[in-house]
Amino acid sequence: MEDLKAYCKENKLMTIGGLWASGIGASMAYQWKGGSSTSVKMIHSRLYAQALTLSALVSAAGMEYYDRTYNPQPPAEIDIYSYEHTHKYKVAKQ
Repeated sequence: MEDLKAYCKENKLMTIGGLWASGIGASMAYQWKGGSSTSVKMIHSRLYAQALTLSALVSAAGMEYYDRTYNPQPPAEIDIYSYEHTHKYKVAKQ
């Protein structure tokens, strides 16, 4: 379970995309027994998959917020907004 949680934390967009694809497949399988036309089944499946995707995006945003709030990471060693000279120039005496 921890491996799955770590994978989802590292690959959020792939997890959401996989959830979307499985949602389309599951809703198509569920609706296939109905008497509707194929185009109506596709439209309904897309609608259900979009609802599932939105809920996955909201949950991913909640996970990200929780992770940043309650599990703060130490600051990176390199700060991209500060600049320090890496070269020490020698000033020639006159």
